[in-house]
Amino acid sequence: MSGVDISEAQDVALEILAQAIRRAGTTPCADDDRWISDSPAVQALAARRCQGCPVFDQCDAYAQQFPRESGVYAGLTEADRLPVTQEPRKPPKRRRTVLTPEERLQHRREASRRSRARHRAAQAATQEGIPA
Repeated sequence: MSGVDISEAQDVALEILAQAIRRAGTTPCADDDRWISDSPAVQALAARRCQGCPVFDQCDAYAQQFPRESGVYAGLTEADRLPVTQEPRKPPKRRRTVLTPEERLQHRREASRRSRARHRAAQAATQEGIPA
């Protein structure tokens, strides 16, 4: 493999896979560039043809050992094989402010005052024929 820097372990694993392919005689990916396409959509189409391949198990072992390898292996695209490196972002935790009973009462009064003001504004707009 000229021009490609691979580890000895990967070289051995590739040779095992190549031997399995030679023994099988034919595989869906033989002489088909869709398995090494840069397009995720093309890779997804190619991956569907892997089911029933005579070297599926050997290919799967290679894919699990080298998930960052480009192309389709054992019905899995590059995106399918790459581990999720980041957890979904969680919304920041809301800080709870501890209010004294007096502050809580004041907060409720303010909220009630704002609610009444919104209600009065909506009533006035309705009386003037303006949809709310």
